[in-house]
Amino acid sequence: MMAVGIQDSSETSNDLMACFDGAMALVRKIFGSDAEQLASLLHRRGICEGIRRNFPQAIASYAESLTIYKKIYGDRHITIGNLLFNMGVCFNEGGEAEKAIKCLAKAHDLTCEMLEEDHSDIADIDFQMGTAYKLLEDYTASVKCYERSLLILKQISMADNPKIASIMQDVGDICYSCNDIEKAERCYRECLRVRMNLEGRESANVAKTLAKLGALLRTKRDYTEALRCFEDSLVVRVQLSGKETDEIASSYFDLGSVHDLLNADKKAIFCYSESIRMYVAMDAEPKLSVAKALSNKAAIVMSKEDDDQRAMHIYHRALDVRRACLGPAASERPAVDLADIIWGQASIYDRMGEHEQALSYYEKCLACYQESVGHESSQVARCIQSISDSFLRGGHYTQAHDAVVEALRLREAIPGVPEEDIADSMLTLGTILFAWREYENALPYLERACSTLMRIRGKFHISVGSASYLLGAIYESMQDYEKAMSRLKDSLNARKRALGEEHIDVAKVLTLIGKVHSALGEPDSAVLCFEEALEIARKAFGSDSEEAAEYLLDLAAALVAEDETEKAKACVDDALRTFKMKQINNHVGVAKCSSIKAMIYEKIGNLDAAREWYMNSVKILDSLLPDVASKEFLDDVDLHDDYLELASTLFKFANVDDMIGDEREAINLYHRSIHLYRSLQGEDHLNVANVQYHMALMLGRHEQFEKAMDLLQDALRIRVKNLGKDHPDVATCLFAIGVAYDKNQEYDDAILTYQECMRIQKLEYGPESVEVATTLENYGIAKGNSNDLRGAVESWEEGLEIMMALGYDETNQLIINLAGHREIALLLLGESKADESEGAK
Repeated sequence: MMAVGIQDSSETSNDLMACFDGAMALVRKIFGSDAEQLASLLHRRGICEGIRRNFPQAIASYAESLTIYKKIYGDRHITIGNLLFNMGVCFNEGGEAEKAIKCLAKAHDLTCEMLEEDHSDIADIDFQMGTAYKLLEDYTASVKCYERSLLILKQISMADNPKIASIMQDVGDICYSCNDIEKAERCYRECLRVRMNLEGRESANVAKTLAKLGALLRTKRDYTEALRCFEDSLVVRVQLSGKETDEIASSYFDLGSVHDLLNADKKAIFCYSESIRMYVAMDAEPKLSVAKALSNKAAIVMSKEDDDQRAMHIYHRALDVRRACLGPAASERPAVDLADIIWGQASIYDRMGEHEQALSYYEKCLACYQESVGHESSQVARCIQSISDSFLRGGHYTQAHDAVVEALRLREAIPGVPEEDIADSMLTLGTILFAWREYENALPYLERACSTLMRIRGKFHISVGSASYLLGAIYESMQDYEKAMSRLKDSLNARKRALGEEHIDVAKVLTLIGKVHSALGEPDSAVLCFEEALEIARKAFGSDSEEAAEYLLDLAAALVAEDETEKAKACVDDALRTFKMKQINNHVGVAKCSSIKAMIYEKIGNLDAAREWYMNSVKILDSLLPDVASKEFLDDVDLHDDYLELASTLFKFANVDDMIGDEREAINLYHRSIHLYRSLQGEDHLNVANVQYHMALMLGRHEQFEKAMDLLQDALRIRVKNLGKDHPDVATCLFAIGVAYDKNQEYDDAILTYQECMRIQKLEYGPESVEVATTLENYGIAKGNSNDLRGAVESWEEGLEIMMALGYDETNQLIINLAGHREIALLLLGESKADESEGAK
């Protein structure tokens, strides 16, 4: 088979063509137009035209030669096969792949008839057919042809062969473009091995293959190995050239891209800068490679050096270079590199808080990506994700939700999208659902996002801190304090490492951890958290800031729980002083001050004063908040917490009125509180159950047992649904239901309810606990009321044994109660003994 594409000097080629023309004219004159000698000269002339890359002239010479040879030898001759092969090669080189395939297929059939099936000529034909199918983008057929050629070459040549290396590289290119990364890597590595064996390490072909392998490894995210390949390629190219070339500039760009991915920002910027300098120095004409390098450099300056103005300037330079390369009109046509630049500019506007401008650029970028790479692409998904994030930062939750749902759909559907990109979309979606208080819907997205990001980015990455914080907040609202504490500690560690120990986001985590400690009955730990959070807020905003005052109130509430009422009062007074200094009289913070003052007075037993302060807090909140009958206001994310503060204050106010004995006012306050909780958090929220429980206790004290029972049954349902059937709060509710059954003379139901209550208490506190002994007292009463005096005595004796085992003496009120009940029952049974009575008392 004859090769084409060898370069020769123009003067020598022209002289040779002139010789051919003269020789052919002479042969025609002597032997005629159908002479074999003329066919041979035409064949040779075609080869020379192919060498000169004059493919139309070469094909014309081959075609004339083919016509003569067919007259002489017929259609089935090896020479005919050779001519058809050479014509196929020229068609390939000229980009006419379909014509090439027709010629090569005929050449293949003829050559297989004349030669052995493993002849090198057949391998050459298969190689050229592979090239033709590659031009037609029929990659399956192309690889099949290349692999047939490769198989023949390996059979006839035991040693490494340059053709083998070339085919392996071509197959690697196709597999890489088809996303068959593993096969592509095997091909590139085999090509590299062969070329190193044949040519040594310092070879242009070796440098080229190293660059291809590096690009593939970069796609695989094997950045360390990719870096090694690009560095080796650069070293070879520098050694071979001795001057700056396009290939060397390209190597610097590739190195910069990997350093960029490895967060080695200074190295990345150096490499991009070298690439830009070389491209500019080598050619007066601007290059698109320069624009790409500028774009990547700008991205680093923006995200890593936090210099938005400089980054924007570099992006503008990149656009100028593109315009100079392509012309004003062509430079505006959709293309991936143009979309990348626009995306960077949009990101800068977003960071600067110019959300409308950012969204305008994101929309332009999205259209550019969609027109250049299609609607179902990772770039489109990234852009839609950025649009969602921008909407979210601007407080437009509905638009943010719609965008991130689409981004997540694309990222999950497109093969090869990195897991962490999918996780980022899930984190955004979870954040929006969290803001909407759709905790059950948010939970699976946040859990998966947190797990993925922790595995890929490490437990101290800021995204892990954000996901963990939201998860902690959800679990805290669900009263799953063990999970809440675990997630919040993860968030605290991540935020301290990523943002610094005095960042305000660290204070936010500490505040929530403090609230969990408070809920767990650990006021000492809660106070420490709130104190640390307060110090951070004071450093961030100043000691006399409204923000610091808010943190003071959190600390004050914790101090009340710890019975540090004087310290709590000092914190509230300090916060009030700040609000007064800022001339803030009607403010949610002022209402909180009043509420905490009420808690202080309630703690020290001054219920009248507590009532006045709660009333003042409710008055302020009522004046601040819009009509709660409007769902629009209740759904307002910014007002949601203020309405919750009002609901909580109403509930505490109702408890005080209940203790004072003002049942009517307490009922009204309880109803207002429960209405707000239901509207804000749903019918089945634990806060609803808590209000119902306290309302039921009040009604029970006023012997309204049927109404109390209805409330308790619904509270029990909610607590079981949210906390599970074995939670201690479920046991507390069951205990109250047992009392209601007993008061209603439904003793069998009371006994069963107390049994279930004790089952839970034994799981939670152990079989010997004050809680179990307390329930045994009421259990015994229900037994006695149902005329089971023997069972009642056994219950009270079991309660006494528990209390004695716990170390309590006869002065304990529960022991006194249990012993008294037992004594009366024994008297009724006629089994009372003086010594037992004395011992019990």
